[in-house]
Amino acid sequence: MGIYLNPGNQGFREAVSSQIYVDKTEMISYTNRVLGTKQKYVCVSRPRRFGKSMAAEMLTAYYEKDSDSDQLFENLKIKHDVTYETYKNKYSVVFLNIQNFLSRTHDITKLKSLIEKSLLRELKREYIVLNYDGLKDSIVELLSGGRKKINTNTFSNDMTTFHTADDVLTLLIHLGYLGYDFSRKEIFIPNSEIASEFCNAIEAAGWKNIVMSIKKSDTLLQDTWDKKNENVALGISEAHMETSILTYNDENALSYTIALAYYSAREYYQIFRELPAGKRGCRYCIFAS
Repeated sequence: MGIYLNPGNQGFREAVSSQIYVDKTEMISYTNRVLGTKQKYVCVSRPRRFGKSMAAEMLTAYYEKDSDSDQLFENLKIKHDVTYETYKNKYSVVFLNIQNFLSRTHDITKLKSLIEKSLLRELKREYIVLNYDGLKDSIVELLSGGRKKINTNTFSNDMTTFHTADDVLTLLIHLGYLGYDFSRKEIFIPNSEIASEFCNAIEAAGWKNIVMSIKKSDTLLQDTWDKKNENVALGISEAHMETSILTYNDENALSYTIALAYYSAREYYQIFRELPAGKRGCRYCIFAS
């Protein structure tokens, strides 16, 4: 449940519980009839104070998939409509009150940017929460500074049809949250700002172990500076267990674990996963910037 994406039914609940409430749920009967038709784009145009916001909250409460609004509509007219059960709480809903954004800027370009940034942030979290097969491993690999080869050809070019983790990752490319190397067909996180957005998203998704490893990286880095060998060894060992979704004895998994364990180090150092191969090659190196 977010602020703009699937915000819940609390707004309509307050309206129904108010001392004065007029049942306008028959509007839902109309919107149900035009769903999936050429008439599906609806503009509800009314003067100020004629209940546009309440109508939007009512539609959100009825359609939003993350809520159970059956009790809210129990004694209202829509309950007796033949389409009532067909569409109730079956969809993802975006609820935007433009006045909230206008209070922050009247510049149309900045307004558009604010809306895009706010909505895309929540969309990204929503798709990460879906956690299709292998998605968590891929996100960990990317946060660790790695790259991942994906198949973008299975993407359906919409925001609702997903069959694999690659489909979700391809959408994140389109949303601007992942870079894509066309020659190698690899994805990567392009900068530290977007990496921070991914950290926020996985925390919202409940990936506690991964988030804990990243949060402990400040302490591990300080212990490394202070040459507290035992603390460093313990910190890396704990990070390995916290990222145990990866293959435990795999060489790449170990490098990803170290990268997450030293996540804070990228603020001070350049990190290379591997130097050129050779007898004296090094698998994981951190250099001062």
